[in-house]
Amino acid sequence: MTPPRSDGQSGSALLRRLQILRILYGVVVVGLMVVGGDFVYPRLDRRIGRIDTDIIESIVLSLLLYVVTLPAFRALGRSIRELDELQRRFRSEAIHDPLSGVFNRRHFDERLIEESERARRYGTPLSLIAIDVDLFKAINDELGHAAGDAAIQEIGRRLQHRRRRGDVLARMGGDEFTVLLPNVALDGALSLAEEIRSIFADEPMPLPAAAGQVFRIITVSCGVSELRGDDKLDFELVRRADALMYEAKERRNFVVSR
Repeated sequence: MTPPRSDGQSGSALLRRLQILRILYGVVVVGLMVVGGDFVYPRLDRRIGRIDTDIIESIVLSLLLYVVTLPAFRALGRSIRELDELQRRFRSEAIHDPLSGVFNRRHFDERLIEESERARRYGTPLSLIAIDVDLFKAINDELGHAAGDAAIQEIGRRLQHRRRRGDVLARMGGDEFTVLLPNVALDGALSLAEEIRSIFADEPMPLPAAAGQVFRIITVSCGVSELRGDDKLDFELVRRADALMYEAKERRNFVVSR
């Protein structure tokens, strides 16, 4: 990951600069007190009065503090914004698959637990679609791993385009993807799985090859299942959908639900 531009202001350098400015400010204040106490303030006291002199002294010191610390606070503000951006990027990279751009397995597992608990608490449906690319190994063997990576990227893009707001789309590893569907019953999940199958079967996928770009129809097989009341573990839903997906792969470009 490429870190954001920092304009040369590391955290330790910024702290050193603040310490130097604090010392400088202290030296200047002490100097003003010494010089002012001997020469300036007595004359001001005689001309404008002691109270007015104290006010002027406060104003001068405040302006001095503002001028001396302004560059440091600007640098501190930049560092805080850069830190926020780094945290946002680290958070995004921690939950997303770097190749496909969809969620990764770890984030999916967390969301599965959350959505399963919510479905049981409120009595709402929860369905899952397990997706596997048919004959994916042949793509790597025939066209190379660059083509395989391009296929995974395009698969992620098409799935993202079809995903509803609230759905949890994740790459489980290799050529396997999963879509978790809160508030969707089995019939609705089956309909969506058929749409997903068709967007791959009906549109060739551009892939890089040694002789130039080629277009290949890449199909997927899907297993669809719904959370049941007797499921003792959240991951029983995943295992059931995976089993149905492998059953669909025996026919390829097919969807099995139960």
